[in-house]
Amino acid sequence: MHEIILPSGATLSIGEVSFAEAKNLYQAILKEAKLIEYKGAQELPELFKQVLCVGFSSAAIETALWGCLPRCLYNGLKIDQKTFEPVAARSDYLVICVEVMQDVCGPFMKSLFAELQRLSQTVETFLTLKPQ
Repeated sequence: MHEIILPSGATLSIGEVSFAEAKNLYQAILKEAKLIEYKGAQELPELFKQVLCVGFSSAAIETALWGCLPRCLYNGLKIDQKTFEPVAARSDYLVICVEVMQDVCGPFMKSLFAELQRLSQTVETFLTLKPQ
């Protein structure tokens, strides 16, 4: 288990998530990410707003995330649909979602970015070749 101390002082323990659950979350995030437009570095605040709004308003991401959350512990207790009923726990909800998404999807993202870089270099090499 991967343990994180949340800003509230509560402890989040992220457990092992199955490949199927992790892939389901990863694919839901990628599908929703297609809706986000990036126009350059000067637009970073807008990009962050879009990422948060798309991510936290997506029923598909929420459903996939709830496939992973029960494998986690909040202050030593298994996370379920009642975990965030106490108002005091609600301030940790978004932080927990982000931490779990990063932990679960991180391995996929690393390989995705590596593959995108490799493909980009291949295309760049191909475009710079001069016809004989």
